[in-house]
Amino acid sequence: MKAGSFEVLTQKSGVPVKLIALCSISLFSTCLALPAFAVSDKELDRECREFGIQKIVTQAAAFDCEINVADIKLSEVDNRFYNPEKYLWYTVATQCEESPRTSITKLVQYRDGQCY
Repeated sequence: MKAGSFEVLTQKSGVPVKLIALCSISLFSTCLALPAFAVSDKELDRECREFGIQKIVTQAAAFDCEINVADIKLSEVDNRFYNPEKYLWYTVATQCEESPRTSITKLVQYRDGQCY
């Protein structure tokens, strides 16, 4: 085999060197990302629930709506593994004075250990 020749190595092993290098880089980056972005839906809810409730209560007051705080539920979570930002939606049924609105939903963003 000549120095710098990938042809011979590919012919002997049957696996192109470029493919091996790409797989190694991909696996390495996955291992690095694992602890940084892996958060369960329950952990996210525990971290952001109070903030989500506060956002719902504020919005209900602005719309002049009555809500039962105990009924506020986590309705959806966008917790994709490779996305460092996570999104949670909190929803509650309402009764509003001047609006046909039947529910309020607020988005909470989780990033770098903070809820926004």
